[in-house]
Amino acid sequence: AAESGGPPAPAGDGNAAKGNGQPVEFDHAINYVTTIKKRFSEDPDTYKTFLEILHTYQREQRGIKMVLDQVSELFRDHPDLLKEFTYFLPDAVQDQAKERLHRAAQQAEMRKRMKLEAQAAAAAASAPSGATTGTGSGRSRGGGKK
Repeated sequence: AAESGGPPAPAGDGNAAKGNGQPVEFDHAINYVTTIKKRFSEDPDTYKTFLEILHTYQREQRGIKMVLDQVSELFRDHPDLLKEFTYFLPDAVQDQAKERLHRAAQQAEMRKRMKLEAQAAAAAASAPSGATTGTGSGRSRGGGKK
C-alpha cells in the first residue's frame, strides 16, 4: 500500500521484477520525490517548484544546464538532495552534472556547518557564566570562574 500523502504506487507489477533494474530505479525515484515532499511539507511551494522543473524539462526538452541551475538553487541548503539528484540525469551528462552538483553540495554543507557553528556560538554567548546547560553541545574546558 502507498503511504498516505506520498506519490501514487506504480501501476502494474513493478515490484515483482526487481531483477531487471528498471523497477529499482523507479522505486529510487519515487523515494527521492517522497523525501523532497516530506522535507518541504512546511514549504509546499519548493516541492511544487521541483516538480515544475522536471515537467518543464521533460515537456519542452530544455537544456540540462538550466535544470542543474534551477535544482542547485532550489536545494542550495540541502546537500543530500543535490547529490542524489545526479542519479536521475541522462548518462550523457552524468559526469558534468555530478561535478557541478557535487560542488553545489559542498557549498551547501559549508553553509550548513557555518550556520550550526554560529548557532552554537550564540547559544554559548547567551548561557549564564559558569552555568552548565547539560545539552552536551559544547566541550567543557574546565577551570571556569566560580
